[in-house]
Amino acid sequence: ALMAERLLIATGRKAAIAGLGLDKAVVASSGRGIAINRQCRTTNPRVWAAGDCCDNGGDMSSHYAGWQAFVATRSALLPWFLRLGGDQPSIFTVVPRVIYTTPEVASCGLSEGLVRRFYGPPGRRWHRVRVEWNAQDRAVAEMDHPGSFIEIFVHQTGRVLGGTIVSDRAGEMISEVAIAVNLRLLVKDLAMTLHPYPSYSFSVHKAWVEAATINLMSNLSSGPMGKLVSVCQKLMGG
Repeated sequence: ALMAERLLIATGRKAAIAGLGLDKAVVASSGRGIAINRQCRTTNPRVWAAGDCCDNGGDMSSHYAGWQAFVATRSALLPWFLRLGGDQPSIFTVVPRVIYTTPEVASCGLSEGLVRRFYGPPGRRWHRVRVEWNAQDRAVAEMDHPGSFIEIFVHQTGRVLGGTIVSDRAGEMISEVAIAVNLRLLVKDLAMTLHPYPSYSFSVHKAWVEAATINLMSNLSSGPMGKLVSVCQKLMGG
């Protein structure tokens, strides 16, 4: 059982779009909000929408609303840039999620449940790396919550799938994980990037190093080297 003094229940919010006359403007909407495409354009090609008024799949974070405003503005005011092949920002991006409690809880990318659904149990197609509180020197020095941890999910190719961080600085550390997921970075490259010590980000670097090591050993055991080792073991056993 978990003992607590207070229980906080967050019921969420709903888009306040009633009375805007969306039907007259031929802008489709539902109880979840205004329907938009990846460029924040509504069903009326002359109308764009962004933020909590949209059907965002339940994500009403302020940073996601700000990103949508950027996407909508660029799509509406610079359509020629997109037609010329310029970068096309989309609302379908990696959105970091942070709960500003004590300690903070942050995540991005795929959750462990989704990773299991897409790739099966950990071991062959993906693996999990966890850095506990007592291995995070800065957290120990600052006497952060002993239950803090960093958890990263990595594909067999070395690509970062997602992660969860519980720490007093989780909202700051999750940005590095979000960059890794969004840019499809490999853990071997992240592990070779120097991080300052003793920073909170150095604890994230520990996760990259461990993940890169596991990924390397897994590839060696399953590739040509693994077959060579297997043959040698059989010969020695015989």
